[in-house]
Amino acid sequence: IDYLNKAISAYLIKINNQDLNDTQSREIFTLVTVINYINLINNGINLRFNNLIELKKQNINELSDVNQNELINFHSKMLKQIKRLGRFFEKYERRKIEKIIAKSQKYRAIEEKYRIENIKRISSPKDSATQNQFYSDLMNLLKQISVFIDLIASSLLELESIEDLPN
Repeated sequence: IDYLNKAISAYLIKINNQDLNDTQSREIFTLVTVINYINLINNGINLRFNNLIELKKQNINELSDVNQNELINFHSKMLKQIKRLGRFFEKYERRKIEKIIAKSQKYRAIEEKYRIENIKRISSPKDSATQNQFYSDLMNLLKQISVFIDLIASSLLELESIEDLPN
């Protein structure tokens, strides 16, 4: 996340001293919006991290294997999305953004499936309230990251579409 933030900020500083046409102005606005989304991801992680650590400390028993696997799976998918964003900024390829959006739809379905399965598990006496709270909070954080990644990708795709229009 820091890499993306620095790369976009460096680009904005570089073009700051130039006279800008309408397309360039829209590009700057979109990139500032992207930086804001990246900062919101970063802030969300920072704000929730200590609470998650405290919940984890309260949890004497480990998360169930199913909960662990779901969290690990969804976390790895969010890391892939962030890496895709990074690769977009390296080469500015539209297809990378389109892939992020396509994967985002798939990941929303996975998150919803996990949420439904977790609701079913809540009624099980094996799941403690602390385990469930930790799982839910962490999954909510990952979902929030997913939403911001989708917003970033949509903004960048819209920018690409604007740049394709004749002046």
